[in-house]
Amino acid sequence: NTFSEDEVIVGIWFGKPLYRKTLSSTELVNSTTILGIPHGIDNIDKIWVDNSTSYLLSVTGVSYSFPVIGYGGNITDKAYAYTDKTNVYVYSNGGWNTGWLKVITLLYTKTTD
Repeated sequence: NTFSEDEVIVGIWFGKPLYRKTLSSTELVNSTTILGIPHGIDNIDKIWVDNSTSYLLSVTGVSYSFPVIGYGGNITDKAYAYTDKTNVYVYSNGGWNTGWLKVITLLYTKTTD
């Protein structure tokens, strides 16, 4: 159950517990609509997107890993995921509609550990 919306300790990072949490959304993402998803994590020390397990998935089963450099050869359809201590953001200078599931996995440490 390592990949879930629940907070899970997955290892040690520089002597501190390393946590993982995965979020998902089917909201629209384009150049004027940056998708902000509150991650609900308290006491964050360091946080980053785990690009190796974050991706876009279509209803037909096509998937692209973050960051998406160019969809279908079209360089204008890039997509990125980034985070801060409040939200995860998905941005695209093209567009990814509600037919695409956006899955973002976060790795982080806490100030309380």
